[in-house]
Amino acid sequence: MTIGKQLKYLRKRSKMKQADIAKILGITRSAYCSYENQRREPELSRLIAMADFYHISLDTLVGRKEKEWIVLEEEQELCDFLEKNTVIFAGNRLTPEQKGKLLKMAQIMLSDN
Repeated sequence: MTIGKQLKYLRKRSKMKQADIAKILGITRSAYCSYENQRREPELSRLIAMADFYHISLDTLVGRKEKEWIVLEEEQELCDFLEKNTVIFAGNRLTPEQKGKLLKMAQIMLSDN
């Protein structure tokens, strides 16, 4: 869910108007409306204020999910995972060649030798 959709959902669930939330945040109704309609992104201080107001985490407000852990028991599972998924390391998407190198490194690390 986008931030705008989340803001609209939370506001409606609270049975409030855009003007009510805008007043709490110290902004105009049109500025708040632009958040819900995805024309502008709220500043961090406003996001924190909204998360506090709705009693939710900032991660929940912006749609971040908890990171999932993947447990792989066998080498083939790692191969399949690397082949089927996008892997991002240090902000960069790994190429198929880099995924292959990663697999080789894992094999070396886990070898019995």
